[in-house]
This record gives sequence, structure tokens and C-alpha cells, in this order.
Amino acid sequence: MIRIKMNEIIKTFGVLLAVAILAIGLVLPQPASAALPAPKWLPGQPLLAGSQVIAMWLPVPGAVKYVLYLNGEKIAESPANQYMGFAPDTAGDHIYEVTSVDAAGAESQKSTAGIIKIIMIEPPKGIFTRLDTDTKSVLLRWDRSQGAAIYNVYRSTSPEGPFEMVNSQVEFTYKDRNLELGKFYYYAVSAKDTIGKESNKSAVIEVMLEEIITAKSVKPPVLRILPTALAEFYAKWPGSEARLKVDVLIERFDLLFSTDGGSIHVLEKDMQHIDSYPISVPEDSPKEWRGLSINNFDMISDDEGVANDMFGGRVFFFTLASGVARVEQVHVLRKPTQDEKPQVFKDIPKSRRVGRVEPMGIVAVDPDTVWAFGFKSQLLFVVDRQEGVIDWKIGYQVADKDKNQSWVNVIQVIPTSDGDFLLFTSLGRKVVRIDGASADQEVLKAKWETGTASYSGYIGKFLGMNGATIYDDKKFIVGDPAMKTVQVFDVETGKYLYSIGDKTGQPDLKNSDIAVLEVTFPAYPYIFPDGERLAIYQPFEKSWYVFTILDEGGVMQKQFTEEALKPDEGTEGAP
Repeated sequence: MIRIKMNEIIKTFGVLLAVAILAIGLVLPQPASAALPAPKWLPGQPLLAGSQVIAMWLPVPGAVKYVLYLNGEKIAESPANQYMGFAPDTAGDHIYEVTSVDAAGAESQKSTAGIIKIIMIEPPKGIFTRLDTDTKSVLLRWDRSQGAAIYNVYRSTSPEGPFEMVNSQVEFTYKDRNLELGKFYYYAVSAKDTIGKESNKSAVIEVMLEEIITAKSVKPPVLRILPTALAEFYAKWPGSEARLKVDVLIERFDLLFSTDGGSIHVLEKDMQHIDSYPISVPEDSPKEWRGLSINNFDMISDDEGVANDMFGGRVFFFTLASGVARVEQVHVLRKPTQDEKPQVFKDIPKSRRVGRVEPMGIVAVDPDTVWAFGFKSQLLFVVDRQEGVIDWKIGYQVADKDKNQSWVNVIQVIPTSDGDFLLFTSLGRKVVRIDGASADQEVLKAKWETGTASYSGYIGKFLGMNGATIYDDKKFIVGDPAMKTVQVFDVETGKYLYSIGDKTGQPDLKNSDIAVLEVTFPAYPYIFPDGERLAIYQPFEKSWYVFTILDEGGVMQKQFTEEALKPDEGTEGAP
């Protein structure tokens, strides 16, 4: 009896203990299930396929779905271990990541980053136009864009748009016909790659077909020329004669100045008398003054000037006196340190922060201050007559552009009558008008820039300009031996006006592309003081060709006298 009751007590206690343990288990927190591992990309994933991104990864056991992230933001969920969607529409490296999610909704860590690199195609550059008034058409041509499959041509009657696509084509030339005379048109071109991505539009090009000139219409002032004489200059030395070689021609004051690298030659503006002044350095001068040569120069007055020695990296001031170009001061150009000009130093390409300075173009801003333009350094050096280099400028800002432009091989600088400067760049193949009022600013301001050609035959642009001059303060004339052209531009706007000459000496007003001169490689155009003659230098013959400028509407002379212009007898035996 007692044994039966004891068994019942033990059973009852066991049941109560089991219930207690179960109750405690329900109250205590349960251990979390193990998180799923992050997915692993399949080899080569994700990848760009045309305009789509394909992403595939190894399946994760226990995962009910996957979450895909682009640049940290969730873009998709999928029960499958793969994804396909449109590629990002911005350039750069884009990061794809994926996670796995279990049945309880727990999300794993993100996978390793998968990078998709998007490269946007660049808009076409180097656009030029050729106008044809007779057919009322304009031909557009542009440089090929790397990766371009087709080009879209847009047109508007307003520079601000809207622009209408007028053609989509494979070729990089387009001819637009049936235009209205006297009406402005604006063109832009974009490029599309093989997957259909379109670049931004190019810079807008303005075009206007002028009214055809008739007897009743007002004729624009055009510089028409007629060959009148071939002038060969001889610099006479004891016992020999040598043709004058012109590397630079400077028109200043009452004289012309040119150089052959070792001397300054002073010509009367009638071009019939030459005096030569070889470089002369004082005997007790410092070592840095030795071995000077002239690459480019500018005149401060009739007898004072400043020159650069390109290969010596120097700028020097000289005075023409007693038959020599006497050197008065020499300064070695140097680049700024990071402490002197932090921003300029930062903007200089690292590969060009060291090494020799090679000055090219030079101009006297005032009697004591000079601008010297570096070749490889892409710097403008501000040089004081006494103190040497006092400042540096990295480039210039064009009014209608956001990005600062660099100096690219400035070979000539011409002051304008209102205090601005025209910069002529050979490698950059363009002319820039610098606002003189910005001379003291950190970045110079440009009112306009024009030019840039890639192939011979471009009219209104340059390939290898060599020498320029300003005519009647309103036009500037550029000689381009590489293109075999002499072209006229507007000083105020930089617009191309016309080319000078054909085989008869007259420009063809209906075809401004014709510019065939008797001078095969025309350089250094120069207008005589009387405004009636134009001289053009032939560098290979070392000769000047002189043309008569005809008044608009004047009668062309059918006969002309050819005369050789030589130095006066007074130059015989010049040192």
C-alpha cells in the first residue's frame, strides 16, 4: 500500500517537473538560427552586354530570394540567382552587390563588389562649315568621335534651341540645303555608340548665308590684291651677299623689326632699307648672359626691345645702339613652387612641374613688364625688367566656356588699339583675344577664340599659322604656309571674313575657299604704311612678294612692273 502511493507520488512529480521545464523553455529566449552566407559571383559577373547588365551568382542553400544593390541602393529582388536590367546612364565605376534572404526574412551580408564601368561617348569636335551662297547650302564636317557608330545632326534658328534632328548618319560630313539667305542657323552634332548611347551635343555652330553681291547691293570692304613686285632683300656682309631670313616680323612705331636668330634687322616701313644689329653682351657680364639667341621678340620703343632665348630658357632686354643689339638685362625663367603659387602649381601637369622652361611668344605689356609664354610648361611668365619672374598664370577663361584653357605654343602676340592682345598659337591652331583689363587677374579673360583645323583645305581655320598683322584696326590677316592661305578675320568678333587672292590676284566672292596665291607658302603678311600694298614673305625663297591693294570696285591693272627692292648703298659692309 505504502509502495503504491510512493510510485504515484514519483509519477506525479515527474509530470510536474516536465511541465515546469516546458514552461521555462517557453519563457527563455530561443537561440537565433545561423545567418545565410553572402552569395558569390560567378566568374566574369556582373558583365555589361550592350545596354544591359547581366549578373549571376552561385545559389545559396536555404535562400528563398536574393536582393540586388546598385551603388548602395536596393534595385531588385529575385527568387532566382540571376538578374538582367538596363545599364546605368552615367559615366564611371558602378558597384553591384547581392544578398541572400532565408524563410524567416533574415538577410545575409553583402557580397563582394562587382564593378561595371560605364564610358560615355564624347561629342564630336573640330566642327567647321563651308558656305555656298549659289546653292543656298552649308557643308558641315567634324572630327570622328572614338567609339561612334552614327552621328545625329541638329539644327535650330536660335542659339538656345529648341534643336530639331535633321539627319542621322554614319558619315562625318553633312550638307544642309535650301537655306534662306540672310537668316541665321545654328547647328550641333552628337555621337551614338554601337549600343545606342548618345553623347551630349557638340558646341553650337552659327551659320548665315549672306545675300549675293549684286550691282545694286552694298559691297562689303574686301581686301583685294594684285601682284606688283617681287622684292628680295639682301643683307650685305663684307665679301658676300645673303638673302635675309625672317623668323619673326614685328610691326611697331615707324619701323619694321625682324630677326634671323642672331641679329635684329631694322627695316624702314617702305621696305627699301635694312640695318642689322647683332647681339652684343658686355665682356664682364655673368655666365647666364652668354650664348644668347633670339627666338621671338617685341619692341618697347624704337630702340628698346625684349627677346626670349627658347633653348636657354631666358628673357633678355636689349637696346639698339652703335650697330649692335646691346644686352641690358637677362632673366632665367623658372617655374613656381607649391608655396609660391599653390593653385598654379596644382594645375601644372606633374610631368611638367620640373625641367627646363622653353619660352615662345613674348610681348611687352608696358615698358617694364613682359609676358613670356612657355612651350612645354604651358605657363605664362610675368617678367619684370629689374626683378625677373614675379608671377605665373596657368591659362585663360573664355566667356562662353566653364573650363579654363591652357596656353598651347603661343608664337606671336599683337596688341590691339584698345589695349587687348591677340595670341596666335601654332600647336593649338587658334587665335585668342585676351581682355587687357584682366592682366592683373589670376586667370586672364578671353573675349573669343577662333581657329583649329586638322586637315589642309579648311578655310576659316588654321593648320600651321606663321605671322599675322592687324589691318585698319578692324581686321587681322594670318599667313598659314601649311594651308597655303592668307586669311582675313574680324578683330572684334574673331569671325572669318574671307581669303585673299587667287591666280588673278582677286578673291572669288562666291567661293571663299579659293585662295591660291603666287606665293607658295605665304607667311608674315604686312600692310605698308600707305595702306595700298601688302607684302607676303616666302620662307623657302627668303623673299618678299608685294601686292597692290585695290579699292573695292576699282579697275584691276592689267600690266604691272616687277622691280627688285634692295638695301640702300649705305648698308654696304654692315657689321
